[in-house]
Amino acid sequence: MSPQSRRIVKKDVVDGHCIHPECLKESLASSLQSMKLERLDLLYLHNSAEAQIEVVGRNTFMTRLEAAFVFLEGARSEGLITHYGMASWDCFRVPASSPAHLSLADVVQLAIRAGGPGHGMRFVQLPVSVAMPEAWQQPWQNILGNPMTLIEAAHVLGVKVVTSGPLLEAELIHSLTGRLDDVLELQEQSTTAQKLLQIVRSTPGLTGTLVGHKARENVEGNVKLSKQEPLPAAKFEAVANRVSALLK
Repeated sequence: MSPQSRRIVKKDVVDGHCIHPECLKESLASSLQSMKLERLDLLYLHNSAEAQIEVVGRNTFMTRLEAAFVFLEGARSEGLITHYGMASWDCFRVPASSPAHLSLADVVQLAIRAGGPGHGMRFVQLPVSVAMPEAWQQPWQNILGNPMTLIEAAHVLGVKVVTSGPLLEAELIHSLTGRLDDVLELQEQSTTAQKLLQIVRSTPGLTGTLVGHKARENVEGNVKLSKQEPLPAAKFEAVANRVSALLK
């Protein structure tokens, strides 16, 4: 019996995490109702690889992921979502030798099997910061024998990259306050947080950078930042590496 055709059982839930189609169906319906929407622009499967691969094994996880994609393609056909993606923490920024590694090419192949070339798996989200530069720095993805970074692989595969954790839950602010003031390329930004965000949002190949806010002044400051030009690509890597070196 396929995962799509049966009800949820205990083994489908891993430490509270579940991507069974029935669970996704209820979660999607609840989200649409809570937000009073008829359609979601983007639905993420959150930390599914991180939660499940180590517990159930890679083969079982990939089978579950394909079943989830089949459901999400059905939700697209019904007009309930436009796109879907994977929000992650580790799986797309560790080397292939790591048990936690996930090949973006393999994920996209599952999406093609579920929805054809016009599938809706068009986004991945992962942390990018001066402390976590793997997405643009490390060639740990592979397409047809060609090593490449996650951002490069995503471009080839037609997937957009969105980043999270640019401030590492404020840890980087505490570590670098006052230490970036002499970085000439960051003189336009008035706070340490804005300087760090400017580096991340300047990463070539990114679609967007996510950052949480608690205070109104931070929202207003970062809205102003969003209107500034990113660092030129020719300067980005040097600035990012210089700031990263301060953490060592």
